[in-house]
Amino acid sequence: MVSRSACGVLSCCRGCGDRHKRRRLSGEFLPATNHLEIGVPAGNPAGVTGLADFAREELWIGLGAKSVPCGALAWKALRSAGVEPSVDTVEPHVRALRTKIEAGELDAGILYATDVLSSRDLDGIEIPEQHDFVVPYPIAVLTAAPNPEAAASFVAFVLSAPGQAILARHGFASP
Repeated sequence: MVSRSACGVLSCCRGCGDRHKRRRLSGEFLPATNHLEIGVPAGNPAGVTGLADFAREELWIGLGAKSVPCGALAWKALRSAGVEPSVDTVEPHVRALRTKIEAGELDAGILYATDVLSSRDLDGIEIPEQHDFVVPYPIAVLTAAPNPEAAASFVAFVLSAPGQAILARHGFASP
């Protein structure tokens, strides 16, 4: 998320923020984290219980592309669990995967926990901690921000108790 008028940058992950570093950041803070979760259609009609189910050929399974953050972590989680997934679709981004699960086109996929929480059409299944990954969401102010005071205020708000409460309501954890 970028506060355009202030030029404060909240990135989806440290790796994604690298492109913003070329724009020179003034400090970097870590206001929130996310993690992976198995997303299934509401009611879990296929009875998915965990990562091992991703190897079941009779299920319709989707994952994100290995070239996008959520997809790369999903593949890594499955590898960590020793699961060779029977994948029916590889989606270009997490939103496309989420949409297919919500529509009932897939029995399961690995999403960010915040994506599962924000959907009425999905249920979530936790991934065991030893196979899950914490995703940091750093925030910073661009040194060349046209309005550095507003950008600093935005960052301060995100880091404040009310800002943290908003992030928590949407499924983000504090680091």
